[in-house]
Amino acid sequence: MVDEEGDVDEALKGNIPPGDMVLYQRSVDPQTGAARRIPFLLKEKTLMTGEFIKDARVSSNQALVSRMWQWSSRMLEQSF
Repeated sequence: MVDEEGDVDEALKGNIPPGDMVLYQRSVDPQTGAARRIPFLLKEKTLMTGEFIKDARVSSNQALVSRMWQWSSRMLEQSF
């Protein structure tokens, strides 16, 4: 689960909150083929298992995805 209270920028500087971890999504630009890694700050502990799930659907939190996209774009600009 995404840690919505944690700060990804701080975690990437080594200040990872206890019980969290940083994992990356690989994203490839379909036009250029350029690959980049998008970091996410996640909770280590599983909060829910499939034991009680009867139905599941996939959706994205567009605001979070947009925020992560903007952040990763800034990080790429700073690295060059």
